[in-house]
Amino acid sequence: MKIALLALSVFIGVTPAALAQQAGAAPSSSKASPSKEAMLRDAAADVRIRQRAERGDVEAMVQLGIIESERNNEAKAVEWFSRAAEKKHTEGLFFLGVAYLEGKGGLKPDEARALSLFEQAAKAGHPSAMVFCGMIREAPNEVPRDDYKAVYWYTQAAKHNVPFAFRRLGQLQMAGRGGLAPNPATAARWFQKGADVGDAPSMTALGMMHVDGIGGFRKDYTEAVRLFTTASKAGDAMATSILAHAYLDGNLGLEQDVARSTKLFQTAAKSGHAHSMTMLAVAYVEGRGTPADPQKGVEWFEKAIEQGDTDAMLLLATMYAEGRGVKRHDARALHFYQRAAEGGNTAALVALAKFHGEGRGGLNADKARAFEFLKQAADKKEPLAYSAIAIAYTTGEGTERNPALAESFYKLAIQHAPNATHKGNYAWLLLGEGRVKEGLAMLDEAFVAMNDGASDALRAECWFYALAFRPQQREEALDHLLTLVNERNARSKGWDFSRIVAQALKVHPKHPDAEHLAALADVISGKTDITTLAMWPAWQDAAAARTATVSEEH
Repeated sequence: MKIALLALSVFIGVTPAALAQQAGAAPSSSKASPSKEAMLRDAAADVRIRQRAERGDVEAMVQLGIIESERNNEAKAVEWFSRAAEKKHTEGLFFLGVAYLEGKGGLKPDEARALSLFEQAAKAGHPSAMVFCGMIREAPNEVPRDDYKAVYWYTQAAKHNVPFAFRRLGQLQMAGRGGLAPNPATAARWFQKGADVGDAPSMTALGMMHVDGIGGFRKDYTEAVRLFTTASKAGDAMATSILAHAYLDGNLGLEQDVARSTKLFQTAAKSGHAHSMTMLAVAYVEGRGTPADPQKGVEWFEKAIEQGDTDAMLLLATMYAEGRGVKRHDARALHFYQRAAEGGNTAALVALAKFHGEGRGGLNADKARAFEFLKQAADKKEPLAYSAIAIAYTTGEGTERNPALAESFYKLAIQHAPNATHKGNYAWLLLGEGRVKEGLAMLDEAFVAMNDGASDALRAECWFYALAFRPQQREEALDHLLTLVNERNARSKGWDFSRIVAQALKVHPKHPDAEHLAALADVISGKTDITTLAMWPAWQDAAAARTATVSEEH
């Protein structure tokens, strides 16, 4: 139960310990170092409290339990809380419930027993107990989940002005859970109640409503930023992270300020916000808003990973896989990819497919296993999987060849990201299937979509398609291919051009380069060395002309 409860606590922005303090039911353990005189006074007070407790004073029993707990004498604390609970004292019931929930003082964690104690305290009017009843009902391990009862107990706590209860009711109202119909306007009223009593996460929720223009609010970035700023100053790391993203991208009406963004991520990261730890790590790795320091980046990734952030696992794995900022280490990369995938990160499934397909990290190369990972990722609607699984269906690697399914996944990939890579790969499928008119139209779209970020390998593939199917573009295509293949050593290792060559010769049986297309394809795919093109007159003539032009320029 403790794990589930803590997970919920992170989601709603409060820890179980802080929750009790919100309702004024738990003392703060943060105290200034006492003077010698103060320690003597405290010792005398402790003696008096102990004497009262031993005489049966239930208030003193609870006080003594708290004192023992603060001294880490959990077994003694449980003993006194139990004695107070036997007399139905609400705080005794509450603190004993916490002990059973967390397995303190020699008790075994017992969610059902904890809930029973919390319910007794809640029925007697204990606000924090009401909230704990709600939390357990939302994230149970041992008792049945019951959102209706969770809403009931949060509503009771809200009558006592518990900030957390206002916020959680707003969140449940937005989600339409526990018998509440999805209603942003009602949710906004709950969040406003929380904000009115100083609850920073409620302010953040209101800010998001102003960003989206829901809950009866019009879109108002100025008001949203004001709310985020107020919440951030009040210590809400989520609000700080939102502002950091806004400054990073120049959103919400704010001017882009990368340095300020990084400082805000640092502030949120230091307060324990896992996503901000990951963003700060990225800033250090890339030198974004701060001097580049990959080692610091790794340290922050590791801190985020300790919090369970799967994006941090994925990014750190990629650093090790690519040897970027760290020494390449496939075994470590595989370890973090596996952890990220186990945590639900679907992009990690695509990375695992690559590792299994290539036999990296100590794995045996297994195309079928690689396809299984791609299928899992695609089934979970991971966009990065669409193009990869389309290629698998095009080539038949790890699965049966299926051009129709390949086409459907290329379309999904382009729908999500209409870039040159996806369009070039779709053109490869269409041209290889003899759908030349459609393939050339898609090839033209790929050329239009190309920008400075397009890889040389992709450019070489596309110009090869142009050379193969558009002899009239021969001179231009050869010029580009010389630059890419000869001078920049562009290669698409393992890429299968066989269907392209076959279809091109079928469409253009008298192609001027018919005898050499297959040789060029083998060079681009990395099967043979470029010296195999020495017998191709057109290639050698183009190369000689290029050399002559360069000599004249110098």
